[in-house]
Amino acid sequence: MRNKCEQPVSVPSVQLPRHHYRLGTRGSRLAQWQALHVARRLAEHSVNVEMVEIDTLGDRDLVTPLTGFVGATPFADEIEQALVRGEIDLAVHSYKDLATQPTSGTMVAAVPVRADPRDALVARNGWTLTDLPTGAIVGTCSARRSAQLLQMRDDLVIKPLRGDVPSRVRQLQDGLFDAIVLAVAGLQRLGMEGAITECFSVDTMVPAPAQGALAVQVRSDDADFQALVGRIDDRALHEAVDIERTALAMLDPLAPCVAVHAQPIGDDLFNLIVRVIDEKGITRVDESLQGNFFTLSEQIELLVNELTRTTIRVVV
Repeated sequence: MRNKCEQPVSVPSVQLPRHHYRLGTRGSRLAQWQALHVARRLAEHSVNVEMVEIDTLGDRDLVTPLTGFVGATPFADEIEQALVRGEIDLAVHSYKDLATQPTSGTMVAAVPVRADPRDALVARNGWTLTDLPTGAIVGTCSARRSAQLLQMRDDLVIKPLRGDVPSRVRQLQDGLFDAIVLAVAGLQRLGMEGAITECFSVDTMVPAPAQGALAVQVRSDDADFQALVGRIDDRALHEAVDIERTALAMLDPLAPCVAVHAQPIGDDLFNLIVRVIDEKGITRVDESLQGNFFTLSEQIELLVNELTRTTIRVVV
């Protein structure tokens, strides 16, 4: 492990000549980095913001596994409520933190950037997944990561891991885990990519829908401000993420592990990797699909129908 992982991480600065719009964000280093990145992009289009830090349930409760927040979106609910109430004018989220169904009164006006969507292993002694000793303890709170890890190494012991990115790495350094799995994007944005001991390809460990992408959320009744924020939107990226989240919404009720990743291949076409693993660790879907948004939606619906029929047959 490199010592720099233990050092304070600098956050990029942004000049705000005038405070016209209030941008809501969480207080973690990563959330602040992401919000300031969006603020700089908006400033290039003469849209100036001031930051409003909002405490979320997920930040306060560091004990409950992420799968235990039933009926809540732990890193977004308070921010979205502030947006709807008019206490802020826009919000920046890690897109994968948002519920698949948009909160009433809100919309995502821009998906300006996507960092590396892959997952990374951060392990003691520079270990890769193959190097980990039998029965190694691996930290993650993601059902998606857990399921795919156990398919590759069924001897691993998966234990819950909570906290922001630096604190998770510290837990590894303190000996609580032999390895942890984190998003490459978060490590890179915080200058901590030196801690990575292995990057998983998107085929080896299919990412979470919208992993690495940022969402800039505004009120749905403010068309003028939507247009302003839309200046930083990447249309192809936005559509790719929409496809991933559509697949998640359709498949999520059928299995605890739904992993989806869309890669643009030109002319509004995408390659969509879909992996669905059930509660018994059995892979129910492992497909690579091609098409545009509409044809891919139709193909996903066919997968849902087949999964539903298969599930009914197994239950009966």
